[in-house]
Amino acid sequence: SSQPPTEKDNVHIPENIPTFTVGNFKEGQSVNQPYLSIAIQASAPRGVNRAEYKLDGSPLDTITIPPFGLEKSIAGTSPGYHELSIRVCDDIDNCSEQKFNFNFLSSGQKKLNN
Repeated sequence: SSQPPTEKDNVHIPENIPTFTVGNFKEGQSVNQPYLSIAIQASAPRGVNRAEYKLDGSPLDTITIPPFGLEKSIAGTSPGYHELSIRVCDDIDNCSEQKFNFNFLSSGQKKLNN
């Protein structure tokens, strides 16, 4: 049997959590195209390793190449409100997350808001 670790974790600390901004996607916006185009600016003290995108809790894509934005078809998605979550992580899984609700409009729907 082995002894529990006695060292302090000095890499999974709040100061190492990545930060990011989403430049072209806003809470509550309407999407009237069958794809998502998301631009983010991300940074982290240890460097950004990946951006994970989920649609309604299901994995949509993981981007590992800077600048970590997303270009993805959502053509099979039903019209209505959906949740997009974006999670940015470094190499040791220090992560931060943002969630956005958006209204996906089918081709025959009228745009209700921006």
